[in-house]
Amino acid sequence: MANLLACLLPSFRDPCTGQALRLQMQYAITAIADRGFVEQRIMSGAAGLEHAMWQEVGAQRSAH
Repeated sequence: MANLLACLLPSFRDPCTGQALRLQMQYAITAIADRGFVEQRIMSGAAGLEHAMWQEVGAQRSAH
């Protein structure tokens, strides 16, 4: 847990990535929660993964 927080806290403080990371973590928490329908949890997890991938694509494009 300490290693996870050591990686996450600097990202949360970064104004460029903090909001996106917060959204992705909300999707992840929703996807692994025991409440709700399985389909709903799958869609939340898929949305979080898609958001992470689009963020990565945007980062790669801005690097070039």
